[in-house]
Amino acid sequence: MDMALWIEVPETWERGEDYGRYTSYPGPAYVYGTGHCVDWGGGISNVHVQVYNSNCGARKEHRVTGVR
Repeated sequence: MDMALWIEVPETWERGEDYGRYTSYPGPAYVYGTGHCVDWGGGISNVHVQVYNSNCGARKEHRVTGVR
């Protein structure tokens, strides 16, 4: 089934991703995010999730889930 994942550090533009047809899960993908907010997301078939400003301590993350 089609699966994808991505992770990004917006302040440094460092990005890791993996996508393709898998039987269990994609990945892994890595970035160096110590001391930074991290955005990440992924999808399986037509269901996708995106999370912004994660791992920021006091900041609240913004989560978006959708079906295409």
